[in-house]
Amino acid sequence: MKIKAKHFGVAAVALSIVTVSAVSTAQLPSQGKNFQNAQATAFAGPLQTERRFDRLIIKFKEEATTRAGVFDFHAARNQVTMLDTSAALKLANTSAAGLSYLKSVTSQTHVAITGQKLNRAELFALAKQIEQDPRVA
Repeated sequence: MKIKAKHFGVAAVALSIVTVSAVSTAQLPSQGKNFQNAQATAFAGPLQTERRFDRLIIKFKEEATTRAGVFDFHAARNQVTMLDTSAALKLANTSAAGLSYLKSVTSQTHVAITGQKLNRAELFALAKQIEQDPRVA
């Protein structure tokens, strides 16, 4: 008995529908459990806590390149390190506990990590202080 390609495609679709319905049925909660209470407690944690951040994208006026115009990792890291040791950040009482270089997006734009996670207001205040530095675009 020959199986035509058309019949094979129909059989494959039917098999995938059976598989999906079997998997979704297996994931249904049992009748004895109260699913609404479980769902409410599972989502209560993230909604009650405030989200915290530890990364900033900083754009500098000068490019982190060599004289030949090639990207220089060490120059990019030094830009962020010099920004961390600047007087503007030392005068401000930030709870960031230092900035460190993570990666570069472009030769002028770098991602920096704060020493600890900050809430949105603290991170915004830190960004405003960094913005005051003359090397930042």
